[in-house]
Amino acid sequence: MKIWRYALLILIVFTSVSCSANTPSPSNNQEANVNHANSNQNRPMETEKYTVEKIEFSITDFRPLFVKLLDDQNMAVILNNKFPGKPHSELIDRVYIYNLETKNKSLVFEGKFLGNNWIANFKQTNLGNFLIEGSISALEIEKDTFKLKGLIPFPQGTYEEDSSHDQSQVLYNNEGGLYLHTLNSPSSQDTLIYKRDTRENQPVPTKPLWSFDDKKISYFLYNHANQALNQVLILDPISGKQKSFTVSNLESGWWFDDSKRFVTFSTGAVIGLIPKITVIDTGNDEVHEYQTTGDVEMDSSPFGDQVLYLHKDQGELEKGKYPPERLVVLNVATNTSEIVTPDFLNIRSYAFSPSGNEIMFIGNLTPGEDQSIYMARKKKS
Repeated sequence: MKIWRYALLILIVFTSVSCSANTPSPSNNQEANVNHANSNQNRPMETEKYTVEKIEFSITDFRPLFVKLLDDQNMAVILNNKFPGKPHSELIDRVYIYNLETKNKSLVFEGKFLGNNWIANFKQTNLGNFLIEGSISALEIEKDTFKLKGLIPFPQGTYEEDSSHDQSQVLYNNEGGLYLHTLNSPSSQDTLIYKRDTRENQPVPTKPLWSFDDKKISYFLYNHANQALNQVLILDPISGKQKSFTVSNLESGWWFDDSKRFVTFSTGAVIGLIPKITVIDTGNDEVHEYQTTGDVEMDSSPFGDQVLYLHKDQGELEKGKYPPERLVVLNVATNTSEIVTPDFLNIRSYAFSPSGNEIMFIGNLTPGEDQSIYMARKKKS
């Protein structure tokens, strides 16, 4: 998604978009001061509300792809050995558990589970264990020992899989459409949720996701012919009742932990669209929009009323430059926001910790620098 957007920079003249939400920038309501010298990038950095430090974790010949703090001390790190010239047959995924206090790292999985989509989904089951879902299979990690409990294969030929928190059902997409698969069922017939229309420019079902209480399923209908008609569908899998909300140019979405609200975002400042964050109250059928001062991306679930997103400086986009990136937390209840990080060159795989006080992410500050793992910690009031 990044590649095609930035390829358009030399062709498009951008139009500045005024903003109605409190999206902070270093020049307005908060200072994004960086307390580190160029000669020592391992020194902690800070913004007004957060301190940011680099986590010293590296594995020779492997690069970090995804990171998630599972509790106050233990983080899961997914790496692979994909480098230019490496044959696909030699690619290996690794998952480590790293203890931030003892600095101990343990390898819990080596093999292939991410698949070709290079997407990993973290979630905690009703029993407290952790699931890391790739495209080929899901890894279940035991909550107390942080050891691999089992490997859960997904149906062959599927993608965008999402397991229910009670681990009884799996949502998935395939060439026929969107389906619901029941585990350990005597029936071999999966439930069709939305049949894919193979005619040109028909809406495509994508991004299926369980709510935290497993009582609702969200998915998108992506309209390639007119993205202003993109829809978020909210399905009750028991009654079959369904609600539809039109959200133009939507990208991805996540449930709030109350299982009532759903958040999605629309990017596109680089091609003249208005970036925004949209919160859908599925109980009251209310839609609330929050415009941002720059381009926006999201990569993880909210914590409470707080939405974590990646902000890209639109001023740099308008100058035809690669924009700096920083993380921002938007409180949708108060419509206020806080800068989490200073400017980075690249940021990826960002998410709240279970307590909401820390944010883990992968990034690099300068060109040519390897991407590393960072932790932003909320300052005490």
